[in-house]
Amino acid sequence: MSTDDHAARVKEFLSTYFHQDWRLDGTVGDVVALYREGESQEGLRSLADSLDVVAEQIKGEPASVLWKTFYCQYDPTVHRQTASQWLRELAQMLRTPPDQA
Repeated sequence: MSTDDHAARVKEFLSTYFHQDWRLDGTVGDVVALYREGESQEGLRSLADSLDVVAEQIKGEPASVLWKTFYCQYDPTVHRQTASQWLRELAQMLRTPPDQA
């Protein structure tokens, strides 16, 4: 998968699940759980891998990269995280079975 493919996949996920009203669905964990419901294990692994690739690409970028590039309305700085750290956290959440989260 090319770098552009990873970025497109992450953009689709973030813009769909972390839109302006994402808080109505609950916490970040709740939103990830909603995504998990409709995905296969392979799909979850693939998105997690894409999140890791993009996290490495944006390392050092300001958190605003999430909105400007991926149309994501979550602000990781509220929890003293960088955009890159948060994407890696999401990747880990997707890799962790729900009963172990």
